Parts: sequence; C-alpha cells; structure tokens
Amino acid sequence: MSRFALVCAVAALVLALAPINASAKVLWQSDFINKGIEQFDIYDVGPQMNPEFSQRSGPSNWYVKNGALHQDSNIYGVPDPPNGMENPYTGTTAVVKDFTAQDGIFFIQFRTGDDDGISLVFRWQDEKNFMRFISLRDPGNGGPITRLEKWTDGNFTILDSTTDVVYQQNVQETMLVIANGNQLEAYVADLTKPLLKGVDPDPKPGRFGVGLYAEHPIDINALRALSLDSSLYVATLKNKDGQPLSGYWASLSSDGKPIAGIYTNPDGQAVFLDLPAGTYDLSTAGLTIEPVAPQKATVKPGVNAETFTLDVKTTPVVAELSTAAGAEWKIKLPTSPTDDYRDPAKSDADFQAYEVPSNWDSIDSTDYIHGWLRVRVSIPSQYQGKDLVLTRWTFFDWDWTYWNGELIGHNTDYTRIRTYVIPGSLVKASNLLAIHGFNTTGRGGIVEYAPLLMVANPSVAFTGTVTDQNGAPVEDVEISAFAEQTAWGPQTGIGITGPDGVYRISGLAPATYAVTRSPRLDLDPAEGQTVTKSGAAGETVTVNFTVNRRPKMDLSSAAGINWLVLYPADPGDTRPAAVSFNESGMVSAPVPGQLENVGLGDDRSLFWYRARFRLPDEFKAYKGRDLILTGFNVDDADVTYFNGQKVGSTGNLPTDPSDPEGTGYIGNAGGIRTYTIPANLVNWDGENVLAINGYENT
Repeated sequence: MSRFALVCAVAALVLALAPINASAKVLWQSDFINKGIEQFDIYDVGPQMNPEFSQRSGPSNWYVKNGALHQDSNIYGVPDPPNGMENPYTGTTAVVKDFTAQDGIFFIQFRTGDDDGISLVFRWQDEKNFMRFISLRDPGNGGPITRLEKWTDGNFTILDSTTDVVYQQNVQETMLVIANGNQLEAYVADLTKPLLKGVDPDPKPGRFGVGLYAEHPIDINALRALSLDSSLYVATLKNKDGQPLSGYWASLSSDGKPIAGIYTNPDGQAVFLDLPAGTYDLSTAGLTIEPVAPQKATVKPGVNAETFTLDVKTTPVVAELSTAAGAEWKIKLPTSPTDDYRDPAKSDADFQAYEVPSNWDSIDSTDYIHGWLRVRVSIPSQYQGKDLVLTRWTFFDWDWTYWNGELIGHNTDYTRIRTYVIPGSLVKASNLLAIHGFNTTGRGGIVEYAPLLMVANPSVAFTGTVTDQNGAPVEDVEISAFAEQTAWGPQTGIGITGPDGVYRISGLAPATYAVTRSPRLDLDPAEGQTVTKSGAAGETVTVNFTVNRRPKMDLSSAAGINWLVLYPADPGDTRPAAVSFNESGMVSAPVPGQLENVGLGDDRSLFWYRARFRLPDEFKAYKGRDLILTGFNVDDADVTYFNGQKVGSTGNLPTDPSDPEGTGYIGNAGGIRTYTIPANLVNWDGENVLAINGYENT
C-alpha cells in the first residue's frame, strides 16, 4: 500500500470534517475506571442475525478491568468460508448503550496478540443492520483482508476493501471512521490518509462499538465518538534516523500537568481528538527509556498535524539471553506440577540443553505439560545491585519466573510480552534465572523471542501479604495496581501471592494507584478489595489484605473422588442425570484426563460423567447458601446437573452426534466452567451426585 506525505493527509481529512466551531463536542466516551461492562450491550452471533448463522467456541467473555475493555473467548460464527471476500466474519460485538448518531468521528484504540478480525461498528440499528469497518490478518481465514461494509437484513455489501496487511500485533493500534452523510472514510494503522472510502446509500443514525471474529485476547483502551466539527491532531514521532517510534507513550502536558496521552501506532503516529487549541509540551518516557527533552506541540482548531524528531535512547542492555548470544539454557521436560527448581543451589544435572528461542515440542510434544527452564546469568559489576528488567519475550503458555529463587513475574497469556522487574537487592555477580512453564496445547516454551535484560529506570513497587481470618497466608491471589495517568502512560501491574502469601508488583511509573485484591470465588469479600496508594520513583509501598476463606472441595480423582463414565451416550437421554440412575454399566476414569487414555472416546461422540460425594463438615456452617462449581472444562460442550437438576451448560450438544454442525452443536473446549448450585439442591448432610453430559467434536 502506498504511503503519502503528511500534508496530503491533512487535505484528505479536511474534506471530511466540517470547519471547527464552538459546538464541537464528545458524543460518547468510554469510562473504564469508574464503570464496567454495563456501558455495553453484548451481541453474540446466531440465527437472530441471520437464520444461516451459528456460533462456535462461544459464548463471548467481555469484561472491564484495569482501565480497558477485554474479551478473551475465541468466539466466531458459521458459515466460515476461507475466502476473504465471502466470509461474513461474525463473532461477538459490544455496542455502547444510551447513544445514537448518524455522523461523527468514531474511534477505538486496541492492542491484540491475535491475528484474526477486529472491527469498528457504527450506525448500528440492530444485529442485522449496521455499518462495519473490519480488518483481519490470518491467511488461514482468508486474510489479510480489510473491508468497509454495509449490513442490511443480516447480509453484507462490501463498499471498499484491501488485501494489504494493515494492523500489527502486540502494539497499540487505532481504528477511526469519519461518517459524514453518505460519505465514509476509514483509517487504521497509517492515520495520515484514509485506507478505505465508501458511500452509504441510506445513512441512518445508530449506535457504535467494537466487533470481534475469533480475536482473543484483546484490550480496548478507548472508544470515543465526536461531532464532525471536533479537532483532530496527529503527532508523528520519529527518532534521529527518521524511523517511526512505534509503541511509545506520546504525552501532552501543560505546566507540568498531563493533559492527554496515547500510544503511537507502528507508523509512529499518535492521534489526539477534541483537544483545546494551544501549546503543549510533548514528550515520551518509560521504564527503559532515558529521559527525553520535551518539544513544543501546537494544536490548532480543525485538523492539523506535526512531526517530531525525538532523541530517544533506551537504557543499557545488560545481557541478551538467547542461545545465539551465548546463553546456556537447560530444560527438564516433563516435570510434575509440584517440582521446584527455583533454588540456585538445586542441581540441574538431569536437565538437557535447550535452544532459546525454540519450541519445546521438539523435546516433548505432549499437551498439558509442565517443565522447568534454567540459565545462569553473569552481571557486570556496574549493574550489580541495580534494578534490572527482564523484557521483550513471550512464553507459551504460562510462566512463573524466578530470579535467584524469588518470584519476579507470572503470566498466563502466551501473546503477552513479558516485562518483569528484578529488584537491585537480588542482582548479584552470578545469578540464576528459572522459569516454571506450563503448556496447554500447541507450541510450548520460549518460542518466539528470547528475554532481554536491561537497566530499569527508578520505579514504584508494591508488596504485601494476603492472610486469612486466622492469620494464615493465602496462595494464588491476584493483586493488581492500576493508574490511569502517568508520565509513562496508563500503568497496570499484576502480582500473584506465593505459598507465603506474599506478592510483589514492580516496574511502575511514579503515580497514585488503585491496588486491588481481585475477586476469588472462595474468598470474602467476594467483590474484592481496593485501596489507593501513591508511590514515588524508587519507593516500595506495602499494601496488605485480610480475607475470609470459604471452604472448598477438590473433586478430582487425586482427591479420592470416584468418577464413572458412560460411553457412548444417546442424544437426548437425560436419565444418567438422575440421583437414582443405575451405574452398573459405567466404568471408572480419571478426572482430569482424556477418555482416549482409558480406551474410550472418539470424535463426534456423546458421553456422561458421574461422581458421588459428601460435603466436608466445614460446609455446614454455610448451610442455606448457594455453592459454586468451577475450575473445570469439558472438551467440547456440556450440560451439567447436580442432584438431578440442570445447573449450567456451555455450548450446545448436537441432537445428532454424527452431524454436529447441522444439529445445533456449539463447542467451547477451553472455557473454564463456573456454575451456581442453588442451596435448595444441596444435600448438606448426605450424598450428592454431580453428572455431566458432554460431547467431543474433534
């Protein structure tokens, strides 16, 4: 795709925007600090959109957390042809409430690690009638393709399209549509010129929002709708060599006070909407960026743009931890979930060499497997005792990362770039970096990018302990720290408590933070806990939490529960859900586990699991309260019963197992189930029966 000079872009934008005047206003603006998902109506694909449409891998999972709108379900619709011009690319859509407009500037900023479809919808009448600007990269699903569309009665017409690769993964991107009567202009990535143009033959007012096709996980940082007479200011940031500064926080301030900020896209562009005319200080800063002298930015009424050359330098690189750079990684695969090799003194004589980056499937391709990786790291004397940061790497899928035996970070999202700060007190001449990894399916290990060890700027850290009502430490509690406005951009840090109940969050910009103990089903207060704390550069702030533990019961085979399986099962037969069902025809099988491993199970088959158990005595203190059944998944769909009554389902079971797509099947193999069991169904003093009717597609 050709690129044009900035002056041409300004001319193109002026044609779409009316002259600035005093009536310019924000029509709608997201609030991901004080409000939640209640700002949106959620629409998942189905026959209500078009009688021929059905859903796969749903339902959607939208939520607001730490200043962003998130969705982490791999939901998509059928039909799903591989041709990028024919595929309707349906899935799930979040549409704002209490808003309607025909014309305006519609804007979203997002970051995704996936390569499927993201869209900006506008002039939304209902699920069948709306306008959409969608972009997709994945060649396996007909990409790359970007389309400007009009949907009428559940069918789409393409107004304009391109097969160029447009948005980039793992960076902040912007999508913007200018709708003025029947004239439409759509922008993504390069904001200096419209990517697509189209004519809406029948413009009507409606709502706007964001739509996804198999796109997860994704963070949407901002959604805004502005009147056409609003100002639009584009700042392009380049380094001294003329290369775009991508993914940097562009901050505008006045008299030292932050006014607005946004991340630059891959072309180094930051778009500011509806700023008052005036002169501002523009700069950038971050955990691994040397101080940058601010420059003057002049925002004028209407549409204007400026280019800035910033002398941006990163902090020193201490070590590149790839095999090619000399790092001698070792791996032990598989290991048990309880194996522990974080201690530098523990021997790794039974480990083998591991190339970083690479897929550990070349060593063991088993799914749902634990492993440990270790590497010795020597630190030059000038960096010993200083805060360092382990950054610019990913892990497939989950990692618990330790430096000299201390946990420095934990993440369960394989698409996320890891950035873990190592406190200077842990940085010695000789060090051990140890990673406990867990892979679900597909590739595993440090697959794409090797860790880079850099000097960290002075930052804020939060630490503390989570204890229960008896003073005992509580493990695996998520603590987050969030600040909406800082010199480094919005800041989110997450820590997980260890066996001692201690968490640590580090590498944050100086600011005031909301420190939150995230909700957990077995802890009270159920809604979580939040305190507000400020931190200065180089300061460690202590925040402790006290919780009340609720009793819980492990229903795995390892905990002594005898699970029975009926395979194959007949469609529509719910007799195995009954408490009195005759179990003589069922066989034992481990849970968790795969039916294939015990000689059962095949593609396109129905089955039943059953378990009998009594509640522990500590549950009796909660008699009369609902129970929560959670923490499990079923490959692929399930209907779950407790003491003969349905308590939840995920996906849809087909009425004909041999023809799932033709008989209503919807699957969600990886989705963690959480079902409420009404108190009146519970036998508090006797035996209870849990029955799960499942279906495996492929």
